Amino acid sequence: MIVHQIFGLLGDTELPSLFKECQIKVKEWQTKNHYEYMFWTAEMCDDLIKEYPDYKELYDNVRYKIMKVDIIRFIILDKYGGIYIDLDCYPKCSKVKSSTFIVSFSPLKKAKPYEMEIVQSIKGHPYNLEYLDYVKTQIPIKDKVEIYKTWKCRYVYQTTGPNTLCRFLKNKDDFDTYVLNSPSYHTDKSANLCGEEDFISHISCSYKGRE
Repeated sequence: MIVHQIFGLLGDTELPSLFKECQIKVKEWQTKNHYEYMFWTAEMCDDLIKEYPDYKELYDNVRYKIMKVDIIRFIILDKYGGIYIDLDCYPKCSKVKSSTFIVSFSPLKKAKPYEMEIVQSIKGHPYNLEYLDYVKTQIPIKDKVEIYKTWKCRYVYQTTGPNTLCRFLKNKDDFDTYVLNSPSYHTDKSANLCGEEDFISHISCSYKGRE
Protein backbone atom coordinates (compact mmCIF):
# COMPACT_ATOMS: atom_id res chain seq x y z
CA MET A 1 0.00 0.00 0.00
CA ILE A 2 1.30 3.44 -0.96
CA VAL A 3 0.12 6.60 0.80
CA HIS A 4 0.14 9.58 -1.60
CA GLN A 5 0.10 13.28 -0.73
CA ILE A 6 0.57 16.32 -2.99
CA PHE A 7 2.00 19.78 -2.35
CA GLY A 8 3.26 22.70 -4.43
CA LEU A 9 0.89 22.74 -7.40
CA LEU A 10 -0.44 26.14 -6.31
CA GLY A 11 3.03 27.65 -6.18
CA ASP A 12 3.30 27.00 -2.44
CA THR A 13 6.82 26.60 -1.09
CA GLU A 14 6.27 25.89 2.61
CA LEU A 15 3.73 23.65 4.30
CA PRO A 16 1.23 25.59 6.48
CA SER A 17 1.11 24.52 10.12
CA LEU A 18 -2.18 22.63 9.64
CA PHE A 19 -0.67 20.58 6.82
CA LYS A 20 2.43 19.82 8.90
CA GLU A 21 0.35 18.64 11.84
CA CYS A 22 -1.82 16.39 9.69
CA GLN A 23 1.15 15.06 7.73
CA ILE A 24 2.84 13.98 10.97
CA LYS A 25 -0.26 11.94 11.89
CA VAL A 26 -0.47 10.45 8.39
CA LYS A 27 3.19 9.41 8.45
CA GLU A 28 2.88 7.91 11.94
CA TRP A 29 -0.08 5.84 10.66
CA GLN A 30 1.80 4.92 7.48
CA THR A 31 4.88 3.83 9.43
CA LYS A 32 2.86 1.83 11.95
CA ASN A 33 1.19 -0.10 9.12
CA HIS A 34 4.40 -0.48 7.06
CA TYR A 35 2.91 1.36 4.09
CA GLU A 36 5.06 3.21 1.57
CA TYR A 37 4.85 7.01 1.39
CA MET A 38 5.12 9.25 -1.68
CA PHE A 39 5.13 13.04 -1.34
CA TRP A 40 4.36 14.49 -4.75
CA THR A 41 5.85 17.82 -5.81
CA ALA A 42 4.74 19.95 -8.75
CA GLU A 43 7.71 18.71 -10.78
CA MET A 44 6.88 15.08 -10.09
CA CYS A 45 3.24 15.66 -11.10
CA ASP A 46 4.30 17.46 -14.28
CA ASP A 47 6.53 14.52 -15.19
CA LEU A 48 3.81 11.96 -14.51
CA ILE A 49 1.14 13.69 -16.61
CA LYS A 50 3.45 13.39 -19.63
CA GLU A 51 2.84 9.65 -19.46
CA TYR A 52 -0.89 10.32 -19.93
CA PRO A 53 -1.12 12.38 -23.15
CA ASP A 54 -4.92 11.95 -23.29
CA TYR A 55 -5.19 13.99 -20.07
CA LYS A 56 -2.24 16.36 -20.35
CA GLU A 57 -4.24 19.06 -22.16
CA LEU A 58 -6.93 18.83 -19.48
CA TYR A 59 -4.28 19.17 -16.75
CA ASP A 60 -2.36 21.99 -18.42
CA ASN A 61 -5.36 24.17 -19.28
CA VAL A 62 -7.55 24.22 -16.18
CA ARG A 63 -8.89 27.60 -15.11
CA TYR A 64 -7.52 27.37 -11.57
CA LYS A 65 -4.39 25.58 -10.36
CA ILE A 66 -6.25 23.78 -7.57
CA MET A 67 -8.00 21.78 -10.29
CA LYS A 68 -4.67 20.17 -11.14
CA VAL A 69 -4.63 18.61 -7.69
CA ASP A 70 -8.11 17.17 -8.30
CA ILE A 71 -6.98 15.67 -11.61
CA ILE A 72 -3.53 14.36 -10.78
CA ARG A 73 -4.67 12.32 -7.76
CA PHE A 74 -6.56 10.01 -10.12
CA ILE A 75 -3.60 9.76 -12.48
CA ILE A 76 -1.34 8.85 -9.55
CA LEU A 77 -3.76 6.16 -8.40
CA ASP A 78 -4.12 4.79 -11.91
CA LYS A 79 -0.34 4.54 -12.25
CA TYR A 80 0.62 3.29 -8.79
CA GLY A 81 -2.49 2.40 -6.83
CA GLY A 82 -2.70 3.19 -3.12
CA ILE A 83 -4.51 5.77 -1.04
CA TYR A 84 -4.50 9.52 -1.65
CA ILE A 85 -4.94 11.74 1.43
CA ASP A 86 -5.36 15.53 1.31
CA LEU A 87 -2.84 17.38 3.45
CA ASP A 88 -5.57 18.80 5.70
CA CYS A 89 -6.75 15.30 6.66
CA TYR A 90 -5.52 12.54 8.94
CA PRO A 91 -6.63 8.93 9.65
CA LYS A 92 -8.65 7.63 12.57
CA CYS A 93 -9.03 4.11 11.17
CA SER A 94 -6.43 1.56 12.17
CA LYS A 95 -5.60 0.53 8.60
CA VAL A 96 -6.84 0.76 5.02
CA LYS A 97 -9.68 -1.33 3.64
CA SER A 98 -9.11 -3.99 1.00
CA SER A 99 -11.75 -2.76 -1.47
CA THR A 100 -10.62 -1.94 -5.00
CA PHE A 101 -12.03 1.61 -5.23
CA ILE A 102 -12.90 3.79 -2.24
CA VAL A 103 -13.95 7.43 -1.86
CA SER A 104 -14.70 9.45 1.25
CA PHE A 105 -18.28 9.81 2.44
CA SER A 106 -19.77 12.49 4.68
CA PRO A 107 -22.99 11.18 6.33
CA LEU A 108 -24.19 14.71 7.15
CA LYS A 109 -24.24 15.66 3.46
CA LYS A 110 -27.41 13.96 2.29
CA ALA A 111 -27.64 15.28 -1.28
CA LYS A 112 -23.96 15.16 -2.26
CA PRO A 113 -22.24 12.88 0.23
CA TYR A 114 -19.13 11.81 -1.66
CA GLU A 115 -15.84 13.63 -1.20
CA MET A 116 -12.39 13.29 -2.74
CA GLU A 117 -10.13 14.23 0.19
CA ILE A 118 -9.54 10.51 0.55
CA VAL A 119 -9.47 8.26 -2.52
CA GLN A 120 -8.12 4.72 -2.60
CA SER A 121 -7.74 2.52 -5.65
CA ILE A 122 -5.94 -0.48 -6.98
CA LYS A 123 -3.53 0.25 -9.80
CA GLY A 124 -5.33 0.64 -13.12
CA HIS A 125 -8.87 0.65 -11.75
CA PRO A 126 -11.08 1.89 -14.61
CA TYR A 127 -12.89 4.49 -12.51
CA ASN A 128 -9.77 6.67 -12.26
CA LEU A 129 -9.62 7.49 -15.95
CA GLU A 130 -13.37 7.18 -16.48
CA TYR A 131 -13.81 9.93 -13.93
CA LEU A 132 -11.35 12.16 -15.77
CA ASP A 133 -13.17 11.44 -19.04
CA TYR A 134 -16.35 12.59 -17.31
CA VAL A 135 -14.57 15.74 -16.09
CA LYS A 136 -13.69 16.51 -19.70
CA THR A 137 -17.40 16.63 -20.52
CA GLN A 138 -18.27 18.83 -17.54
CA ILE A 139 -15.76 21.66 -17.95
CA PRO A 140 -17.15 22.94 -21.30
CA ILE A 141 -20.66 22.90 -19.84
CA LYS A 142 -19.74 24.83 -16.71
CA ASP A 143 -17.54 27.24 -18.68
CA LYS A 144 -20.73 28.56 -20.27
CA VAL A 145 -22.34 29.40 -16.92
CA GLU A 146 -21.84 33.12 -16.33
CA ILE A 147 -21.95 33.01 -12.54
CA TYR A 148 -19.06 30.56 -12.43
CA LYS A 149 -16.76 33.28 -13.73
CA THR A 150 -16.89 34.80 -10.24
CA TRP A 151 -17.92 31.81 -8.10
CA LYS A 152 -14.51 30.15 -8.13
CA CYS A 153 -15.15 27.56 -5.44
CA ARG A 154 -18.48 26.50 -6.95
CA TYR A 155 -16.90 26.25 -10.40
CA VAL A 156 -14.16 23.94 -9.12
CA TYR A 157 -16.63 21.80 -7.20
CA GLN A 158 -18.77 21.45 -10.33
CA THR A 159 -15.94 20.62 -12.78
CA THR A 160 -13.09 18.65 -11.21
CA GLY A 161 -14.27 18.54 -7.61
CA PRO A 162 -16.61 16.59 -5.31
CA ASN A 163 -19.94 17.62 -6.84
CA THR A 164 -18.78 16.16 -10.14
CA LEU A 165 -17.58 13.02 -8.36
CA CYS A 166 -21.05 12.64 -6.82
CA ARG A 167 -22.66 12.83 -10.26
CA PHE A 168 -20.14 10.35 -11.66
CA LEU A 169 -20.85 7.82 -8.89
CA LYS A 170 -24.64 8.29 -8.90
CA ASN A 171 -25.47 5.13 -10.85
CA LYS A 172 -22.54 3.03 -9.64
CA ASP A 173 -22.68 0.63 -6.73
CA ASP A 174 -19.37 -1.22 -6.90
CA PHE A 175 -17.28 1.09 -4.74
CA ASP A 176 -16.63 1.44 -1.03
CA THR A 177 -16.41 4.47 1.26
CA TYR A 178 -14.46 5.87 4.19
CA VAL A 179 -16.51 7.94 6.63
CA LEU A 180 -15.39 11.57 6.77
CA ASN A 181 -16.58 14.45 8.94
CA SER A 182 -18.13 17.57 7.40
CA PRO A 183 -16.23 20.57 8.80
CA SER A 184 -18.14 23.84 8.80
CA TYR A 185 -17.17 26.92 6.82
CA HIS A 186 -19.15 29.07 9.27
CA THR A 187 -17.69 31.17 12.06
CA ASP A 188 -17.90 28.37 14.65
CA LYS A 189 -15.64 26.18 12.45
CA SER A 190 -17.35 23.08 13.87
CA ALA A 191 -15.74 19.75 12.94
CA ASN A 192 -19.25 18.20 12.66
CA LEU A 193 -18.19 14.78 13.90
CA CYS A 194 -20.58 11.82 13.71
CA GLY A 195 -18.39 9.55 15.85
CA GLU A 196 -17.71 6.94 13.18
CA GLU A 197 -15.06 8.76 11.13
CA ASP A 198 -12.30 6.86 9.37
CA PHE A 199 -10.59 10.16 8.54
CA ILE A 200 -10.80 13.69 9.91
CA SER A 201 -10.88 16.65 7.52
CA HIS A 202 -10.26 20.31 8.28
CA ILE A 203 -11.21 23.52 6.54
CA SER A 204 -8.18 24.88 4.73
CA CYS A 205 -7.90 27.55 2.05
CA SER A 206 -7.21 25.09 -0.78
CA TYR A 207 -10.48 25.87 -2.58
CA LYS A 208 -11.75 29.10 -1.09
CA GLY A 209 -10.21 32.05 -2.89
CA ARG A 210 -7.30 30.13 -4.34
CA GLU A 211 -6.27 29.99 -7.98
